[in-house]
Amino acid sequence: MEQRLLGGSVKLDIIVPSEKHAKPISALIVALMDAFLEPGADPSVFLDTISTEAEARYLRDPRYWFRIALLDGVFAGVIALRDRCHLVHLFISPQVQRSGIGTALWQAALTQFIEWQTPRVTVNAAPLAVPFYERLGFRSTHPMKSEHGVRICPMALELTSEREVQK
Repeated sequence: MEQRLLGGSVKLDIIVPSEKHAKPISALIVALMDAFLEPGADPSVFLDTISTEAEARYLRDPRYWFRIALLDGVFAGVIALRDRCHLVHLFISPQVQRSGIGTALWQAALTQFIEWQTPRVTVNAAPLAVPFYERLGFRSTHPMKSEHGVRICPMALELTSEREVQK
């Protein structure tokens, strides 16, 4: 899927990644993890779940659905879904955040959720991402908490026929 961003000056492609993308996916999440790690937390457990090897496993696993964003051919973001109902990753390179890439990746995922007839989508949102998810219609299901040193806000989005129409 090709789109134009920033007044049409750059080309955004949303594509299915291959295992060769595991390294940039992992590197992006590692680069952003300070925004959601508890101060002083040991990141080792979390790092194991987002290593290049772990991301390569997820890319091979049929329980996962991935798309990546390429901005003029350069890796700019990732979205990953698990078990047809949980948003696992939605990360955008800091240099291009707030440019519409996250929304474009979400639209690709939403189309897939609708195709799967998923009634409810869940996400464990990083604290700084909560307003973005709220704009998409997600609502907090539990108070902010910490798991393995990672601060998360459990959220959910109920998909209804009227939501499909708004797509």
